[in-house]
Amino acid sequence: VGEGAAWAERAAAGYASAHDRIGSPYHAVNAATMWLLAGDADRARRLAQAALDSPELQGHGYWDAVTEAEAALVVGDLDRAKRSLDIAADLGTGEPAQRATTLKQLKLVCDLKDIDPGVLAPIRNPTVVHFCGHRILPAGEHGRFPAEEERHVRTALDETFEQLEAGIGFGSLAAGADILAAEALLDRGAELHLVLPFDRDEFVRTSVVSAGGDWVQRFERCLASAASVEIASTGEYLDDPVMFDFCARIAMGDALIRARMLETGAHQVAVWDGTPSYGVAGTAVDVRTWGATGAPSTVIPVSHGQPARGRAEDQRDRRHIRAIVFADFAGFSKLSDGQLVEFQTHVMKELSNRLEPYRPELLSGRTWGDGIYLVFGDVAGAAECALDLVTAVGDFDMAGAGLPQLRGLRVAAHAAPVFEGWDPIAGSHWFYGVGVTQAARIEPRTPEGEIYTTHAFAALAMLSSSTTFECQYVGTLPTAKNYGDMPLYALRRQVRREL
Repeated sequence: VGEGAAWAERAAAGYASAHDRIGSPYHAVNAATMWLLAGDADRARRLAQAALDSPELQGHGYWDAVTEAEAALVVGDLDRAKRSLDIAADLGTGEPAQRATTLKQLKLVCDLKDIDPGVLAPIRNPTVVHFCGHRILPAGEHGRFPAEEERHVRTALDETFEQLEAGIGFGSLAAGADILAAEALLDRGAELHLVLPFDRDEFVRTSVVSAGGDWVQRFERCLASAASVEIASTGEYLDDPVMFDFCARIAMGDALIRARMLETGAHQVAVWDGTPSYGVAGTAVDVRTWGATGAPSTVIPVSHGQPARGRAEDQRDRRHIRAIVFADFAGFSKLSDGQLVEFQTHVMKELSNRLEPYRPELLSGRTWGDGIYLVFGDVAGAAECALDLVTAVGDFDMAGAGLPQLRGLRVAAHAAPVFEGWDPIAGSHWFYGVGVTQAARIEPRTPEGEIYTTHAFAALAMLSSSTTFECQYVGTLPTAKNYGDMPLYALRRQVRREL
């Protein structure tokens, strides 16, 4: 019996014992699902039938209905399951967190019983959308999104959101496609979450005012009605398009995170003229980035007229999105000179060996004392490397090396647009910017043996489509040196137990 099945057996026995003592149908159905997971279909069926026969399950609450549906699925009574789910759908409206918990459990039963999960449609959560698209042009100007196409785009957005049953949206708020999508979502009662690339006032100047008309007023109304507003970076714009790309990636990652939490689908809706782009940012880049995740998308076409000709992008002093890792050892300051020699000879040598597979992806690596500073081109490589470093330290016999004071490695990871330059003192390339400072401020707050990441890192990690690691929300915690409170995530390997 695999480890997962053994845990399921223990849980099933516990729930069954509680059912024997109390007679609760809720304990019975929990035991049934656990026995099903453990591979004992007969016991599962008997306990599920006991739940269905219980008079306590004749209530009119949401949990009564979904408990009945779960028991019916275990015994294979799909008609009863469907009737119960229809009742639950009426009772659970407006409670996406409730439904997510239920869906996760019932999807497990469907998988174990080889039942089409489409049976769960009555209680599915609304679709999460990421919206993006071209900025609208002032009246009379010609280009990718001329003003005369506003009504057509709004109608198409309304129809698309209705077809998708969109209930939650993530995106930015530039004049044009963004604001039209935000207004359409708000008008249908959806939950709106906005991400701005940098300071609000600067964003209005760069992305709203130029459209003329009443777009600034419409921006303000959407902003005031949003469920949340996030500033992607505290860095300045500096006429750098990478800031828009970073903002879009966070919004996309946020949509994927929310969809996973709610056990529902994520869908991109893009207002796009279909013209490819190989620039740093823009709608074509957003469509390409989303497409790489494998999640579905819908394009609402706009004019194929020639876009307004802009100046060529100056690549000097441009930032690039990088993943930054800081690490140090708890207890290092207690080491003596002799122990420091052992530390450098054994511990740092072991970590250097663990870094070898990542050298091709490592853009910069520095140490000072026990401090380790690494820069990667993407979050996937940074995440895998950070996890390997923590594992290496956990496996190392510190006491055997004469270093009992070292309690573990603390690691922080962040993703941000940063500059690359030349360090005239060290005589080497280095990376700098407010994003580097932000990463440094969360490392001292990380528990020993853990990896804490910023929200930006967690959002971009969702775009990597990795199945080997995940970022689990920890909470909003204070950072070092009064840098403020930040939502933080714990980076961990995904665990898949074999039955």
